[in-house]
Amino acid sequence: MKRSPTVLATDLDGTLIPNTPAAAQALPLLADELSAHTMQLAYVTGRHLASVEQAIRDHDLPLPDWILCDVGTNIYQRLPNNRLQASNDFLRQLAVNSQSIAAAELLERLGPIPDLILQEPEKQGRYKLSFYGDANKLSEIEQSLLQRLASDNLPYSVIASIDPFNNDGLFDLLPLGVSKAFALQWWLENQGLPPDCTLFAGDSGNDSAVFKSGLPSIIVGNASTTLKAEMLQYHAKQGWTERLFVSVEDSTQGVLAGVRHYLAASTDSEP
Repeated sequence: MKRSPTVLATDLDGTLIPNTPAAAQALPLLADELSAHTMQLAYVTGRHLASVEQAIRDHDLPLPDWILCDVGTNIYQRLPNNRLQASNDFLRQLAVNSQSIAAAELLERLGPIPDLILQEPEKQGRYKLSFYGDANKLSEIEQSLLQRLASDNLPYSVIASIDPFNNDGLFDLLPLGVSKAFALQWWLENQGLPPDCTLFAGDSGNDSAVFKSGLPSIIVGNASTTLKAEMLQYHAKQGWTERLFVSVEDSTQGVLAGVRHYLAASTDSEP
């Protein structure tokens, strides 16, 4: 990375949210780095908005300028009065991806689905339909859902994951092509922000699409060894040498180390 970063876009759980007392002490240091270098802060998370706001209160997280949440199906901007405003332009984009089939219609057309329980109303979205299921059958249920969608020509895909707090299987049906990576790239283009000045920090397989997008990225130390190896191999295959920093530090400390790494690299490259 040669130009100085102007944006930090970060996952929350396992990444920015501290997992140790030492990691919590890194939060104000990170906020100072962002302020000193006039960097915008965006949260990119699978959480729904109320859950993001609760995490900010619970962990004393810095207030973000933007929130990209609900697994990439909502984008909110923080206004000067601290009110959050949803991006209607992005919702119009999701209408295109979904061929104007909203989640309510999708649910009606799918009908009852064995082995799946609809998640709470606050975890649903206009273009996001979410279920609980057996985490031990994650791949099996995901494939079954994909076949069901394909057979009915429904323009939706499936993101399957495991809840890190209670080990529930989570199944999010999103418009085709939509993900955390899609939302982040759309936001960057919409804001006219250069991708090579944007840092992304994450820790799990749900962040893989962003790691593979070519954005300068940070993988925190508590990420799985498998994920680190896969992403290092992927970047090497693409011939990318300055777009992935794998930290030895966990969560918040890892994010801070990554931000400092890229800032130092941009300083060193200046004439």
